[in-house]
Formats: sequence, C-alpha cells, structure tokens
Amino acid sequence: MMNKIIEKLSVFISDLRRPAKIAKQMVIRLTIFIVVPVLIVGIFLVRYSYNTLYRQTIQQVESDNLRVKSILVDSFINVANIAEEIYNERLLQQYLMSSSVEFEIEKMVLNNIDNRITSILRKNTFISSIHIYTTNQAIDDSNHISIASEAIVKECFTKADVPASSIWGTFPTVSKDKDNPEIILICTFPLEKSDNPAILVINISSNYLRNRIQNNTLTTMLSVDNSNVFFSTIRSLQDTPMPVEVDYTKKYYSHKGIFFFRGEKEIGCIDTLPIYLSNNTLYVYTLDLEAHNQIITVLITNILIIIGIILVAIFGIIFHASYLSRRIVSLKSSMKGARDGNYDDIIDSLRGDDELTETFNDLKALIKDVKKKDAKMYEAQIKEQKFLSEQSKMEAKLLSNQINPHFLYNTLETIRMLALKANAREAANAIVLLAKSMRYVLDNSMVYSTTLKKELDYIEVYLKIQQIRFQERLDYKIEIEDSINPVHHQIVPLLIQPIVENAVIHGLESVEKKVMITIRVKEEKNNTLMISIEDTGYGMDEETLKSLQSSLLPGAPNNNSSIGLQNIQKRINLLYGQNYGMVIESSRNKGTYIKLVLPYDIHA
Repeated sequence: MMNKIIEKLSVFISDLRRPAKIAKQMVIRLTIFIVVPVLIVGIFLVRYSYNTLYRQTIQQVESDNLRVKSILVDSFINVANIAEEIYNERLLQQYLMSSSVEFEIEKMVLNNIDNRITSILRKNTFISSIHIYTTNQAIDDSNHISIASEAIVKECFTKADVPASSIWGTFPTVSKDKDNPEIILICTFPLEKSDNPAILVINISSNYLRNRIQNNTLTTMLSVDNSNVFFSTIRSLQDTPMPVEVDYTKKYYSHKGIFFFRGEKEIGCIDTLPIYLSNNTLYVYTLDLEAHNQIITVLITNILIIIGIILVAIFGIIFHASYLSRRIVSLKSSMKGARDGNYDDIIDSLRGDDELTETFNDLKALIKDVKKKDAKMYEAQIKEQKFLSEQSKMEAKLLSNQINPHFLYNTLETIRMLALKANAREAANAIVLLAKSMRYVLDNSMVYSTTLKKELDYIEVYLKIQQIRFQERLDYKIEIEDSINPVHHQIVPLLIQPIVENAVIHGLESVEKKVMITIRVKEEKNNTLMISIEDTGYGMDEETLKSLQSSLLPGAPNNNSSIGLQNIQKRINLLYGQNYGMVIESSRNKGTYIKLVLPYDIHA
C-alpha cells in the first residue's frame, strides 16, 4: 500500500514538471480553499473545546466548593448556638466556680448537665462529643465534666484564655477519634472572679463530614487557618500540611485554576470562609484529579483527528490533481497530433466520464468529419454550441430544484396558525412566565451572585404570574433611582423573592381591597444600596411585629413562622457582615414595609 502511494506521488511530481500547469493551480487553490479553512476551524475548535471543558470543570469544582461551605456553615452555626446555650447556663457557671459543693447540689447539677448534653448529642448526630474541662480541683469528674490534665491545659486553655471567647481547630488532647483528626470548638466559660477557668469542648464527627462531603469524582480538603489538614477525602492527606500553595497573608484568599498537586497539574478551587462567631478562617480546597488529564486526552484526540482530516484532504487533492493532469496532457497530445495531421498518434480513448472525456470524443468526431468533408466543420461547431447551451440549461434547472425553502416556511406558518386558532393566549403567556421563572431559579440556585437587573426581572416575572392568579386584587410597580444601573450591580440571587412572596401571601390575606406592592431601589449614604418592598395589605399587629424583629437578631432561635426571613438575614450577615441586613415595619390594615440594606457592589 505504501509503495503504491509513493509511486503515485512520484508520478504527480513528474507531472508538475510538465508544461501543464493546471495541476499546480488546482493544488494551490484547493489547499487554500480546503486545507487552510479546515486548519483554522480545527484550531478554533480545539481551543474552544479546551476552554469549554476547562470552564465546565471550574464551574463543577466551584459548585462543589460552595456545597461543602454550605454544609460547614450549617454545622458551625448549630455548634456555636449549642455552645452558647450551654456556657450561658447560670447554675452550671456557679457550680464550676464553687470551691465546695454539697453532695445533693452536686448530684443535681451533674444530672442536669448530663441529661442536657445527652439530649443534645441524640438530636445532633453530627456532634461526636461534648465535654467540659475545668481546673477546679473541688469538682468531681462525671460523664461530661472532667478536671483538665496538664496536656489539655497546655494545648487548649492557653489558646482560649479570654472569657466567652471561641476558637476552632484540631486539638489532639481532646479529640475522641484518634485515627481521624476532628474539627473542634473550644469556648471559654464566662466565669466572673474565678481563678479556675473552664472550657467547653464540642467535637464535630469526622464520619459525619465524610458522609456529607464525600464526592466520588472530586477531592476535598479542609483546614483551619494555616494548620494541618483536618479532613480530606484522601485519608493519607489528613493531619499533614496542605499539599498546594496558599497565601495565608490574605484575609479572604480565593483562587481557581491549575494547581500543582503531588507533582501533577490539576484543576481546582480554593476558597476561605470566616467561621461564625470566631476569628478563625476555614480553607476549603476542591480538586478534580482526573479532569486535566481527560481534557489533555480530548485535545490530543481532536488534534489527531484534525491532522488526519488534513492529510486525507491533501492526499485527495494531490491524487485528483495528478489524475486530472495526466488526462489533460493526454488530451493536449491528441490535439497536437490533430493539428500536425498525425491522426495515427491520437489515442483511442480518454478515461473518465466528464467534460474532458466529452471534449476528447468531440475532438475525435471533429477529426473524422475533417477527413470526410471540410464543409461539415461549421455544422459541427453549431452542434457543439447547441450542446453546451443545453448542458447549461440542465445545470441551471438542477440547481433550481435543489434550492426550495418555501416548504419549510409554509410548514412553520401552518404551526403558528394552529396555535392562534386554539385561542389559548393567556395560558401560553403563563407558561412562558413560568419557564422564565424556573430557568432563573435553576441557573442561580448554586451561584454566589448575580446582577440586580436579572434579580428584578425575575421578581417582575413572579409578580406577573401572581397577577394572573389574583387578577385585579394585585398590582405592583418597580422604581429604580436614576443614578443606579442595575446591570452593573451585584446581589445575592433569590434574595428578594421570598420577601415579595410574603407580601403577596400575607398582604392579600383577610383583605378584599386591591393591594399594591412597590419595590424601590436607591443609593443611600455610607456607600450602601437600599431595596425596599412595601405592600398596602393586611399588615401585622404590634406583638407579631416585635416577635418577628426579635427573631432577626444575632443568636435568636429559629422560628418556623419566620424561617424564610431569618434565612435571608443570616445570608446577608454571613456574606456582608453584621452592618447589613433587614429592617421591618408594619401596621395592621395599613401594610408592611421591609428594607434591605446591602453593600453598594458594582462590577463594571
């Protein structure tokens, strides 16, 4: 096979040296019009496929990184709330500060705290242990209270030496799982005028974290501040220094892209999370150990395919040009023989079935006619012109029959008319609105931020759906201050809709009048953005309003009746800080006014 290819290439090269230059022109033009575009498109597709696969991988690791942070935020908040509930117990504080305790009082306190801690552990399976350590030698050990050893004092008491302070980390002396490091919260009891400090130690179960975080395709590593890894889906990395480079000098370090992990390039994401009610920072590392090699494999495969296509195209062009060149040379030789009168040197036939063959047959017929009668030469030329004319007509008719787009347009118009005849415009509008709403929710349920314009567009779609439901009972308007361009402002997605939904549901409750919902967006002083949602509905009485306002304070227990607003407040506080949040005003039969105060976040 290779010998035949080499032989054909040799023949083609020798053909190129002949006077017939049409083969050279054909190779050059076909190379320009076929090979070069294929090469350009191939390079674009390779680059596009790499960028697409890279972006998809980055989005996947970012999404999983956010998922892990959400799990840990929930766990840290719950642990902090439990710790606050325990160390604020006044009777327990008095017991820990006492120098001598009567037996009955001691028994009562110990039974009370043991029962409470046992109940907490039973309800919160993510906690592996809750224990209290004290230096007060007058207190006897129990199930959950012990006198601290020297090792515990040295490792734990010295790091949490400020009353009512909290610190997170891995502390081997108080870890209950010796095989796997645990993330532990240490809180110092606020004991007034006591020389015997006490600490509360809460261990989060490493098995719980593994069950919640484990991902079959992605690798996750967690560490607090610049300490060793306390959790990793690769067990051999636990309790070892972080295997990738991290700039711990930056307060909120974040990086995504290519990392060197164990000497190999891997795609991943590193992000930080301020831990709730503490000065510690959690580092969350998410790596895809397979994606980079898979992307390189795909790129190599695509490059090989493109090279194969180009080689096939080049060989096809060369062979076709060589074949055409030989036929043209044969035809030219026959014509030269006819010009010189050497009719015996003319070949009998020319391979192929195209215009060259027809021209050769015409040449033979012409030579035959010349030998018979010179007078028939003119008639032969007329016939030739007529033949060429008919051939052009046939080609034009064939091209006309191939291009007929009217069938497609008529079919689409028929489908449109059928939809209009069904007279279901309102239902169709509702379906379009619902589709837009669902698309926004799906696209933004796992992202960190979106533009204010997209959020307000989604709110308007939601209100239009509610207008279809409540008809004339509901009206709305959205007012944006002229100085604000919502396209350039960033906001947490799905932040406004629960408030608007409350305004629709509770505002229209127990009222028959028309309710107006007004959404205003404006810039306030101190570089803040104010978004207000006001309704003219039923409103709240003073007692309900005070209860709702209390539930939004830091550390307030969860309230099922206002869980949606509590979640919004917590999201704002966690992402932007305690200086931002929500303000609520309401009056019975006059309506409710809710104001969101957010940072003035602009991305040009």
